[in-house]
Amino acid sequence: MTQFDKDYKLGKQSEKDSLKDLEEIFQCKLNHEPFEFAHFDFFNEDIMVELKTRPDIKLQNDGTIELKGNYIESLYFDSVKMGFAVKHNKILRLEGNKMKRFFIVWKCSGQYLYWEMLFNEKSHIKNRDDYFFEDQNRDFGFGFKQEREVVNVYVDKITAH
Repeated sequence: MTQFDKDYKLGKQSEKDSLKDLEEIFQCKLNHEPFEFAHFDFFNEDIMVELKTRPDIKLQNDGTIELKGNYIESLYFDSVKMGFAVKHNKILRLEGNKMKRFFIVWKCSGQYLYWEMLFNEKSHIKNRDDYFFEDQNRDFGFGFKQEREVVNVYVDKITAH
């Protein structure tokens, strides 16, 4: 089994195990998205939540985050998720509907950390100082390395629960 397949299996199990915790964090009932390759794992009428499980990352008591003993400045997610959120809210707004709230949650060594994409009245991201873009080159499940853009959210912009 490839590392990607192991990580994917871990992530899918973590989604099942985390539903009740996420409902408690966000104080609402959430539906688990049944589509295997959905951009966000959980949803309801008001919010969408993407869960990233990172068992090798640890939140320290001083608020810093470590990966294998090294401090890291940010946690990342795939940039297509941000693109989906912007497009989704733009469609909702143009149809005269209320925009949704979008959250990225990292489950790090059993602890939940989250960041919310904030939108302005035109459905553009307004908390742009919270993150930066980066290209990563790794195997994303196709058996070979490829480049993909990710969004890195600065640790000091992430909320611990």
